[in-house]
Amino acid sequence: MKKSLRLPPKERKKQLEEFIVKATAEHGISRVTHSHVANLAGVSVSTVHFYFKRRKDLVNSATQQVESYLLEIFTINLEQDSVQGALTDLAAAFLRTGYEHPDLIKVWLDWSAGIREKVWRDYQDLLEELHRRVRNVLAKAKREKILPKDFNTMAAARIYIGTGHTLQLMIFDGASKQELIKAQKHLMRAVFLVR
Repeated sequence: MKKSLRLPPKERKKQLEEFIVKATAEHGISRVTHSHVANLAGVSVSTVHFYFKRRKDLVNSATQQVESYLLEIFTINLEQDSVQGALTDLAAAFLRTGYEHPDLIKVWLDWSAGIREKVWRDYQDLLEELHRRVRNVLAKAKREKILPKDFNTMAAARIYIGTGHTLQLMIFDGASKQELIKAQKHLMRAVFLVR
């Protein structure tokens, strides 16, 4: 193990949080340990334990980082005047995340499938919030008569976010960027009746 530099506590914790996401992406929410984080960070297991006492604290750190990131990109992209622009930009930003921050996406995918894990309720809460934000944009589209009055915003929000899973899985399956962009455009057409 390499000797690590002595960092102030806040900096060390922030550094470890980055390695927690990486370790969770590699080993999964149900299997990540303090040892995995320590090995990646080049610190002792006791150092990781000092900042994150229980395995649950590691998992919470990883899922909270994913949640913060998703809420940020939803906020940035959905708070614009154009409904179509908001939904298209969010889909594009989320797609880029698979390339730029694959570990966050791997944790998100694992978290979304962990129905037996104790963190499942937290995932459901996050998903409800993401659905709510997309539904607000779709409700605006209905008010502006971009979408028909009887358009089911909840079903569309679920499909829109659920298709994000499919696009990310396509990235990890080796799909080309061209294939992904084409799939994303079809999503927008199919779900939201846009051209």
